[in-house]
Amino acid sequence: MSSTTVRVSNTIRDKIRDISESHGVSIQDVIEKAINFYENKLFLEDLNNAYAKSKKNNDDDLWDSTLMDGLEDEEWDKSGKVIKKGSKNA
Repeated sequence: MSSTTVRVSNTIRDKIRDISESHGVSIQDVIEKAINFYENKLFLEDLNNAYAKSKKNNDDDLWDSTLMDGLEDEEWDKSGKVIKKGSKNA
């Protein structure tokens, strides 16, 4: 694995080290998990903004069209197994 140096403030460095030590994971793992968490947060914020924009523009049909995919309706049990297949949407 290649590595690089990233400059951060002493405060951030200390926080990363504290998290690493208190949870028994490497500093690299702390940073990678933080970046992944932040990426997911940004994705969900973008998704929320797009949804809010579509609601503002009355673009409900864009979201509703996902239900008319031509696939049969299904019901599942708690384990995720299909227990009932219905008819196709018209």
